[in-house]
Amino acid sequence: MRLIPVLDIRRGIAVHAQRGDRKRYGPVQSCLTSSADPLVLLEKLHAALGCTEVYVADLDALEQTGDNLNLLTALATRVGELQLLVDAGVRSAADARRLLDISVARVILASEASAGPHQVAEIGHAAGLENVVCSLDLRERLVVWGTPASPLQSPDDALASLGDSGIRSVIILEMDRIGAETGVDSHFLAPLIRRYPEMEILIGGGVRDIQDLLILQDIGAAGALVATAIHRGTLSRDDLALLSGGASHGPAQAGSG
Repeated sequence: MRLIPVLDIRRGIAVHAQRGDRKRYGPVQSCLTSSADPLVLLEKLHAALGCTEVYVADLDALEQTGDNLNLLTALATRVGELQLLVDAGVRSAADARRLLDISVARVILASEASAGPHQVAEIGHAAGLENVVCSLDLRERLVVWGTPASPLQSPDDALASLGDSGIRSVIILEMDRIGAETGVDSHFLAPLIRRYPEMEILIGGGVRDIQDLLILQDIGAAGALVATAIHRGTLSRDDLALLSGGASHGPAQAGSG
C-alpha cells in the first residue's frame, strides 16, 4: 500500500485542511519546515518520506475563485521523480488536458466539481482513463456532486456506476474526517473495497498514525492520502517500512486493485 502526502494550496501557500470547512483553513504548520511554501514542502516531504506521489488540491480552482496553475507547473517539475495527482476543479476535458500538458501525472476528477458519474466518465475517456482518478467526496458517508440538482448518492452506487463506465482509480475522501484525526472506519470502508476488487481504491481522511495505515492495508486499500499525521510527526519513514511494498512505489496500474 502507498502513502500519498497531501498539499492543499490556496493563494499560493499550503494550508491545513480541517473537516472540509475551507473557511477555517490557515497556513500549514509542519514539523518538516517552518515554511508554508508548497515548493519547500514538496521537497521536504520527498526527503523525509521517500514518497514518489503527492496529491495537490488547488482550492482556488475548486472554488472557482482563481487558480494556481503557474505554481502547479513549478511543482510538477520541482523533483523529477515525484508524480503529482492534482485536483484543480476539473469540469471539462480541456481542463484535464491543461493539467496533463504541465506534466501532472494524474488528474483528479472530483465529485464536488462534477455533475455526476456520467460527466466523470466522459472526461475520463476524453483525457485517457489511465490519466485520471475520480475522487468521491463524501459528507456523512454520502457522495457530494457538484450541481444543486444532483442528489446525494451512496458511495456503493457511485462506485458501481463508475466501474461500469471504465473508471478504475477512485479516491474515497471522507471530507468530515479530513484533519480531524478521527481514525479510519474499517467497518464502512472494508465492504466497499471488497466489492470492487477491480478498482484501485485510495482512502482519504482520518489517518492518525501507522496503525491506521496498517488497518487500511489489511482491508485492501491501494493507498492513503495523509497530511496532518505527517506534519505533526506521527508518521516517519521507519513507520512506512512496515507497509508491504513500501511507500515509495508508484501508481498501480488500472485494474490492479
